[in-house]
Amino acid sequence: MNTSHRSTRSRRSGAARRKGTGADHPLALVTGATSGIGLAVARDLSQDHDLILLARTHKDLAELAGALNTIAPAVLTQLLLSPLRAAHGLVVFINSGAGQNARPGLSAYCASKHALRAVADCLRQEEAGQVRVTSVYPGRVDTPMQRRIHKLTANTGEKPQTGRSGRVRGYRPSDHMTPQSVARTVRLAVDMPADAVVEDLAVRPGHSPA
Repeated sequence: MNTSHRSTRSRRSGAARRKGTGADHPLALVTGATSGIGLAVARDLSQDHDLILLARTHKDLAELAGALNTIAPAVLTQLLLSPLRAAHGLVVFINSGAGQNARPGLSAYCASKHALRAVADCLRQEEAGQVRVTSVYPGRVDTPMQRRIHKLTANTGEKPQTGRSGRVRGYRPSDHMTPQSVARTVRLAVDMPADAVVEDLAVRPGHSPA
């Protein structure tokens, strides 16, 4: 599932007050929060954030997925700019390794992720000093979307993926990171103090496929 995530402020930058508790908690809006990376991020941030969760189904939007990879995060960020500015907030875009390197057979997906990178880079420059912007570029993550990508590339005539032994291999969850590992990367960006920002974070599986 294509996701993007936003936290309106870091833990150390002040926070929205949770009604009725007297405790201060940062407010985080997480999209794609029902599976994969979005769900892992929501679970992690729920420990010390108030959450606004959004989700959509792939079935209804499958044909528009490429465009939505870019349009939805850009439009949602524009709608939230005023409160983000007021809070000196943080926007975290969950991009993809495809936003840094193109892959054969995935031209539309790669194009949308490169466009999302441009959205983040422009927003960072336009809102410098007011809104902090981080892009996270995960490599292979064991999610339903990754399984679909693996199946798609297998049907495009692309050279089959092989391990270190040279043997053709199918999809194996052990070759991928877990969504929770990506959520910990997001946590690194969220936990930065308000006077600093990590602009780009690339995270990859810690071992090579066998």
